[in-house]
Amino acid sequence: MHEKLITLPLFQGMSKADIETALGKIKLREKSICKNTKIVESGQNCRGVFFLVEGTLEMETISEDGKIRVTEVTPEPYILEIERLFGLQQRYLSTYTTRSQCKFLYARKDDILYLLNENIVFRLNVLNILSTLSQRRNLKLWTTTSSETESHIIRFIHQHCRLQIGRKTIYIKMNSLAEAIHASRIEVSVALNKMNNERRIVLQRGIITIPEISQLNY
Repeated sequence: MHEKLITLPLFQGMSKADIETALGKIKLREKSICKNTKIVESGQNCRGVFFLVEGTLEMETISEDGKIRVTEVTPEPYILEIERLFGLQQRYLSTYTTRSQCKFLYARKDDILYLLNENIVFRLNVLNILSTLSQRRNLKLWTTTSSETESHIIRFIHQHCRLQIGRKTIYIKMNSLAEAIHASRIEVSVALNKMNNERRIVLQRGIITIPEISQLNY
């Protein structure tokens, strides 16, 4: 268990003695879940923290009006929405489905609160994760772009993807995208086809696939 925990961001920097003490006070549940299984659904209450230790997990996020759907693949290790454990909105934003056999550790909210209260390294790790999430989201809002339609499309893509690495698939009609970035449908079509021809995206009817979002620059 110690070897698994030290690979997780929340436990990095904790000594073996600290982890052994924590395991004596809290209950971490190990779960092995088969392929194509939903772990949590959007809107479900967040009552604890899932840690992806091994495997491939797909994250799906849908806009309130249903016009935008984004799927992303999470890296491992990965923590499922720890920011939803506290605050105003304590429900999951996204739906998570296994795309391979996955191994998880799960800690209840009470156990997370115990670790926050008793271990300063754990507390600092949580603060660092929450601060990084906040800073990245603010940076997305304030990143400037040129007036070109292509730049506005790229900004839209980055703003609607929660992870800034990996493959992304965005399901959106061209009219909806044009409306979202305040451009004409023709302008959006020209820009998307140019990006497709340059192999920066793969364009299909109602679907935009980005092979690697970190390579999609303004």
